[in-house]
Amino acid sequence: MTSIAEPSVEMAIIVAQSRLSLIRLVFGYGIQFETPAGTRVSDFLQQALCTDAGYIQNRIQTLFMDGRAVDSPESEEIQNTCTLAVSAAMPGVFGAAFRKQGTYSGLRRHCSEIRQNKNRVKQGRIVAVTVKCFNQVAADLGNQLLETGVVMEIKDFLDFWTRQGSILEKDNPEVQINHTKIHAGDVAATLSQKTGTMRIQIHAADAQGR
Repeated sequence: MTSIAEPSVEMAIIVAQSRLSLIRLVFGYGIQFETPAGTRVSDFLQQALCTDAGYIQNRIQTLFMDGRAVDSPESEEIQNTCTLAVSAAMPGVFGAAFRKQGTYSGLRRHCSEIRQNKNRVKQGRIVAVTVKCFNQVAADLGNQLLETGVVMEIKDFLDFWTRQGSILEKDNPEVQINHTKIHAGDVAATLSQKTGTMRIQIHAADAQGR
């Protein structure tokens, strides 16, 4: 899957293995894909997150589409541009209330079905989907996705780097922007001059033989 808008920035970073958990915070900002309207949520997530139906069914316990809880990703369809937020089981009352097929899911299902039917549109159009991954889902799938490459808004990655870059810069990571090597301390200044989306590939230093 790819982003609808062609990224204006290509970025590659080699970081210390110990920093991957910090880098995975980018998934909370959202990564971008495209899919035909009418694609089932479960099918889309399998392809987008490079995983299988078993993981979607058993590991992803909380799933929102534009802030609305989704109980049956196997049957619900993506009809319009949207944001999906996915996570593993969350603790407490909140987790119980929004867990797929949980004890309290029936309180939401009727509203979800009404909204899905109301928004049904002609299939075949290509729509943009932003996916936000949290907690154990980001930990399980994030490293592979980062190594393959993800697309996100430049402004979102810039916000991440502004908050976390000082930690990453301590290890002097190797950084390339549009195939030109730059100093890690110059990332924010360089990206602040760009707009649109960017494709990011991030590798662990150990895997690169550094």
